[in-house]
Amino acid sequence: MMCGMLLFGCGRAVGISPLDTVEFSYSRGAASNDRERFTLCWNGGRFVGTAVFFGEPDEDIHEFEADEADMREIEELFRRYGVGRWNGFSKNNRYVLDGSSFSLKAVTGGAETIEARGYARYPKNFREVREGLEEIFGRLCGADDEG
Repeated sequence: MMCGMLLFGCGRAVGISPLDTVEFSYSRGAASNDRERFTLCWNGGRFVGTAVFFGEPDEDIHEFEADEADMREIEELFRRYGVGRWNGFSKNNRYVLDGSSFSLKAVTGGAETIEARGYARYPKNFREVREGLEEIFGRLCGADDEG
């Protein structure tokens, strides 16, 4: 279940709400199972999502349904940390050969898109947003109940 492809934007700040689609991936390096991927998108009159967490093989994808309040929680996280200003962020640290990387795509109901990516370079408040998404998607998948 893929919600879309990543294309990188023009650098104009974008408003956060209402979001219809969020796609986020983060890799800590080239090791096996050392990445996480989250999607949440409006599809067929409902929010559907997927998640793969660190340490899990890609085949162990979690699929779930969410409600509007869950997407609004992501919007609030994005507003709090200025993710709309990330639009067009595309930076690489050419001196790092096996570093971490991320990509983000968020689409509003009005078809405005926030797109950002980086390799060993991150926009302001990246850590807080990544940790917030990990917490939200972990709850949505019931990952907090497993351990």
